[in-house]
Amino acid sequence: MMASLAPRRFLTTLINLFSVFCVLLAAFGLYSVMSYITAQRFHEIAVRMAMGATSSRIARSVIGHAVALAVLGMAVGVVVATVARRLAATRVETAGLYGVPFAFAAALLLTIVAVAAWLPALRAARINPAVSLRQE
Repeated sequence: MMASLAPRRFLTTLINLFSVFCVLLAAFGLYSVMSYITAQRFHEIAVRMAMGATSSRIARSVIGHAVALAVLGMAVGVVVATVARRLAATRVETAGLYGVPFAFAAALLLTIVAVAAWLPALRAARINPAVSLRQE
């Protein structure tokens, strides 16, 4: 009995490992993009801090920007997926993606985005406005 389940167990483990790798790769990609976007905004952030913005407000702004982009991306993805399903005349699966509820997938994505934006937000909150404005 156990020998007959070995190939299925191996494939399940392999798929799980690949899915974890894909999530980590996506998190690294999101971190890279947010780091780049934040680096492009250093001058703006320095001006805002020179005008009195607090570090926590700057960090919330960077993380909020990342989450807003993720929500926009998810909304576009849902619309495109719905249109593609209707055009292909396939059965709409309401239970989720292979048994994973859509709300869980969305919450996981938003959590990954927030964590990926946290380090660039922390870096942006620690900008010294005098030094950054002098460099320009």
